[in-house]
Amino acid sequence: KIKLTYNKDFEAGNILTVLKAEKFINSDFLILNADHLFSSKAYKKIINEAKDITLGTYNHRKAGGDEMKVRFNSDGSVEMSKTLKKYDCGYLGLTTVSKGYAQEYFSSAKKLVRSYGNNAVVEMLIFQLSKKGIQIHKCNLSNFGFLEIDTPEDYENACRNINLLEREDSVSYLL
Repeated sequence: KIKLTYNKDFEAGNILTVLKAEKFINSDFLILNADHLFSSKAYKKIINEAKDITLGTYNHRKAGGDEMKVRFNSDGSVEMSKTLKKYDCGYLGLTTVSKGYAQEYFSSAKKLVRSYGNNAVVEMLIFQLSKKGIQIHKCNLSNFGFLEIDTPEDYENACRNINLLEREDSVSYLL
């Protein structure tokens, strides 16, 4: 069952879009970047391995300059930023949140918006939750290809290659 909600202020920050969906959430949920496309097998893997809060990650290659990086610190905190110099893995724009953590997730998101306004982003939320002692897990999706659409050229590439996403060896074709 999929419910869509529209955030007319989508350019104001991704955390505001997540908050628009709060009224529809009454179970575990998956947050995904709308400009990332994955195979059904990648979605099934992260859903099947989801615990508490789980990030879809990769570690089969170095994260590029414009890609989100993730560092799992020894104190249990988790940092996410495109500018991290030292990191453990890349982030694929997929996050699962279990029903048991939904209320804390949305409550913390609202606090971030009150503190940072339109500068609040989901990546800051992951850090805040981890600082509260909530364990953030990772699901390694390195074996799955994905497509990101940021430009007209990316869109054309996705149209040409979307059928490759379901191939077992899609990662070798798409990354």
